[in-house]
Amino acid sequence: MKKFQFRFSSVLKVRKIREQEALKSLAKTKLIYQKELENKKNILKDLNLAYERKNNLDKKIIPLAVLLTEQDYIEGLNQKIIKSDYSIFKANRMVSKALKNYIFVRAECQRIQLLYENSLSEFKKSQCKIDEKELDNLIHSRIQYCGDFL
Repeated sequence: MKKFQFRFSSVLKVRKIREQEALKSLAKTKLIYQKELENKKNILKDLNLAYERKNNLDKKIIPLAVLLTEQDYIEGLNQKIIKSDYSIFKANRMVSKALKNYIFVRAECQRIQLLYENSLSEFKKSQCKIDEKELDNLIHSRIQYCGDFL
């Protein structure tokens, strides 16, 4: 029996490797996006603590420099939030690009995989026909051989 050989097996192998690389890239960009979200969450937590401290300082008699320092700290945190929002936006765009790339690469791989499956199916059908023909020839030759002795 003849062994099946897919003529585009190297292409399929390369496409599968590209698909894995695209998936890894997507995972990395999602991780970056999650880190940016976590960073903003931490900044917001710090901001809430700073507002609580400022409210507690307002209830006490303290030097103006301390109050201004706390206000500067809050303004700095607000600037960090703006930068964090931009970083989240950029990370989200990177995730979108990586996802589009993965979808494209995955579709290419699936097309080759479908071609492989169709080729394998055709090969099996042709092998089945060849086997049937050989079996028919064997039966026919047996009938002739046995018929000669009768």
